[in-house]
Amino acid sequence: MKIRQIRFRNINSFYGEHEPIRFADGLLGETGLFVISGPTGAGKSTLLDVMTLALFNRLPRLNGAISGANIEADGLIVNRQAAAEPNTAAYAEVEYEVDGNRYRSRWSIRKNRNNNWNNYDMELAHLPDDKPEGNLFPIKNLLDFPKKNEELIGLSYEQFIKSIVLAQGAFDQFLKSRASERSKMLEKLTGTEIYRQLSKRAFDHNKWLDQQISDKRISISSIRMLSDEKVAELTDQLTKADERLDELKAQTKLFEAEKKVVDDAEKAEIALARCAKDDEKLQVRFTEFAPDRLRLTQHDLVTPLAGLLTELASTERALTNLKQHRATAQADTARLTTQQDELLVDAATFVGKKKLSQKDVVGSVEAFRDQLKALQEQLVGAQNAAAPLLQTIRQQAPAALGLKQLTLTDVVIAQQQVNAEQATIQRQIDALQTTYADVSPTTLAARLQQAIDRDKLLTTLALLEEEQQDRILKGQKIAEPIGALLADVEANIPLLAAAQVQEQLANEAVAQAETAQRRMSEEVNLTALREGLTDGDPCPLCGSLEHPYATHFVNQLGTVAAQVLLAKEDQRQAAAATKQLSDTLIKQEAQLAEANRTQNTLREQFRAKRDEINELREKNGIDPEAGPEAFKSEQRGLATEQSDLNALRSLWEQLRTLQQLTQQLIDLQHYNQTIQIITAQKQQLYAGEDWVGRAGALLKSLADVQSRLATQTEVQRRLDEDERRVLGDERRVVTALKPLLKKLNLDTAEAARAQLLDTPTTQKLRKLRDELDRDRIELDQRTADEQRRLDNAHKARKTDLLPADVKATFDAARREHDKILSESGYARSALDSNKKSLASHQKSIAELGQMEADAMPWKELNKLIGSAKGDNFSKFAQSLTLAQLIGLANRRLKDLTDRYLLLSPRDEQEELFVVDLYQGQAERTIASLSGGETFTLSLALALGLSDLASQNVQIDSLFIDEGFGTLDPDSLDTAIVMLEKLQQDSQKTIGIISHRHEIKERITVQIQVERGIDGNSRCYISS
Repeated sequence: MKIRQIRFRNINSFYGEHEPIRFADGLLGETGLFVISGPTGAGKSTLLDVMTLALFNRLPRLNGAISGANIEADGLIVNRQAAAEPNTAAYAEVEYEVDGNRYRSRWSIRKNRNNNWNNYDMELAHLPDDKPEGNLFPIKNLLDFPKKNEELIGLSYEQFIKSIVLAQGAFDQFLKSRASERSKMLEKLTGTEIYRQLSKRAFDHNKWLDQQISDKRISISSIRMLSDEKVAELTDQLTKADERLDELKAQTKLFEAEKKVVDDAEKAEIALARCAKDDEKLQVRFTEFAPDRLRLTQHDLVTPLAGLLTELASTERALTNLKQHRATAQADTARLTTQQDELLVDAATFVGKKKLSQKDVVGSVEAFRDQLKALQEQLVGAQNAAAPLLQTIRQQAPAALGLKQLTLTDVVIAQQQVNAEQATIQRQIDALQTTYADVSPTTLAARLQQAIDRDKLLTTLALLEEEQQDRILKGQKIAEPIGALLADVEANIPLLAAAQVQEQLANEAVAQAETAQRRMSEEVNLTALREGLTDGDPCPLCGSLEHPYATHFVNQLGTVAAQVLLAKEDQRQAAAATKQLSDTLIKQEAQLAEANRTQNTLREQFRAKRDEINELREKNGIDPEAGPEAFKSEQRGLATEQSDLNALRSLWEQLRTLQQLTQQLIDLQHYNQTIQIITAQKQQLYAGEDWVGRAGALLKSLADVQSRLATQTEVQRRLDEDERRVLGDERRVVTALKPLLKKLNLDTAEAARAQLLDTPTTQKLRKLRDELDRDRIELDQRTADEQRRLDNAHKARKTDLLPADVKATFDAARREHDKILSESGYARSALDSNKKSLASHQKSIAELGQMEADAMPWKELNKLIGSAKGDNFSKFAQSLTLAQLIGLANRRLKDLTDRYLLLSPRDEQEELFVVDLYQGQAERTIASLSGGETFTLSLALALGLSDLASQNVQIDSLFIDEGFGTLDPDSLDTAIVMLEKLQQDSQKTIGIISHRHEIKERITVQIQVERGIDGNSRCYISS
């Protein structure tokens, strides 16, 4: 799997659209090894975020998929400046290659018209060679895009991170850590935390099950049950109590009925006594109500006349009211007539006449008002016409003239000031035109632009000449180290060849010594027996007492072993010398190639710029020999000329402004004269400014008084009509009443009216009468009912006992019944509770058995892998993972160095060890290695983890994001040599994320990431 390019917009600190970063083409594709450099916080790791976001909708520093909260609440992913803008959008895109097929995966998000974020979107396309735009995969569900990328690449998100981004710095710490720390780091690096979690889960769940079983046993032991003897005793007690209760129930029923009959008789006697007292009270109330009953009877006799009497009283009241209204109307008419006369006098004064009649007063006032209104409109029109011109003069007049507060009364003085200023500016223009006689307002702009263009041309030439001088100096500085490097390379080539010959000879010597050693062991395989022979003791094979060959063999074998050790030491030293010379030569050749590339680039740039400079000089008529000083001298003259021309342009503009101002002041003076004439005419007619309000008030008051006078005339007419109508009604009512009053022996209507009661009194008296009659009927009925109740009670008696004896007998039987019932209730409750306890005990025993059976698998699992902290299973799993990781790392280590191999840690071993093949396979601690050697081992482990994570997927793009900050210069140099060798051997694309300048000096192809003063970042590729 190979990353070909990435594209992005508004991601993290990068604002706006950015050029694609092509890893497979251009400078990055040619070199294969490059640096992603920039200060801390500039956004280097964002380039890796773009890849994981576009492929998996994930970021390494966030757990889980990206959600809207990450963007809105947390402010992640989208650039903050862009997020504050409406209709903004962001995207991350990666193009990658797998098995010769190219694909493009894209993640994007944008705001809607309500300035809220839409949900993110993704797309995935296959990119055939003949179709650059690609063929989109028909994927609908957003969650399926990461799955499809995982299927195409062959790596999950976690595998991708561990395979592409090498955790070299973490493995550097891992190598130097103690066993306990190493265990935690290995979990984090390899993602094997699940084994610790499984171990803890097994332990915790088994512990929880044990507690549940213990609680169940305690619960069973707390169940209390009765003995068989106690159950029999309670059963017998309950049987006897039930028999006695049946006897008491019959007795209680008899006396309960008898007691009820006695109680009814007593209640009836009490009720009859209460009825007798109520009858006495009712007789008193009837006596007191007798006069009111008579009044109510008289009222009922005259009630048929009530309508006529009421109508007669109404006509009398109406006549009285009409007299009062007539007097009021006459007074109002007199007052309004006086007000009208006063208004006629006021109107005559307003219009300037001696007298006005009621008929012509309104027309005179309206005509006078319209005349004043016409003059006012003329005055406002003249003022409105002058106002824009006055405002224009205030805004356009030069501040030095002081016309910002100009009024119409200051126009003459303003004209004098403008004329004086115009004369001064004309004198300044004349002075400048003595020098620039050929310049006019129409040619000034062209002449000024010529000077500006000439100045820019001279500035450009000066900068180009300075750049040429800088290239010459850089070329001279590079030439010296090139010669030295060339000499060193030529000197080291034969030395390397000689060292390789010496290494070959040493290898052959070791092979010969080891062959001799094996031959001796094969020739005589009775070594153990020979070593056990002692002089004077018989040989178990031949019986001889002398053993000369045994002594000779031991001596000869020791000699051969010493020769093997010496040959291996010579071999190690020869290999070390060869490696040192090889590394030095690789480094020198790389530096020489880089210096030659830089020198050739400078030469090409110098030739191209030299042609450009000559063309500019020839095109613009500049002396080929003129140098920077001549340019500066000419530029000073051009600066003076530009200053004078700008001053001349400003003076001409001021003069044109003053000429316009003069004409505007003349027009303003004309408006001022018109305004003064109209104002005089208006003052002659009416001196004040309240003419509108006064005319309106007069007209309104006149109309109001005249309207009210007309109303009063109409009121008096209606009063006359009402009086005639009411008198006719009165005569009709009196005629109808006379025969009716005579029939009732009443002389006058007043006498009949005196017997009538008002409605509230009538209602009250009728209510009292009805209540008394109803109370009499109810009392008679209640007395009869209680008497019948008493007679029935006497007939229903079953015994001859006195009422007190009946109650005593009933109470005694009920008390005994309640006592026995309470005692039997305790026994019955105890038996029922015991029955429930037996059922609960049996159920709990069954549940306990089931719980123990269910817990058995967890007990076995806890024995195998469980522990409180999860250490047991975690250590076992990590030992397998570490062994596999070290095996893969050693395979990678052979490609980086032939000296060291990592050893798997033994039980209880705190430090990690390596085998030093240059020192007779001696075991050495990691702490004894140099910084560069430690880096080599950590790089091999990181590559091994990448192999472990990627399984069978070939990874052709690697990024190293840490691990260089603590290396000293020598170790850093070794690390860079290792990375260069790794890239040359594997042809992978390798990116190093670092801010150290030593790396940037050695690896010149770089992706530079910079952060601007606005907080936003940008990146570009440089060499």
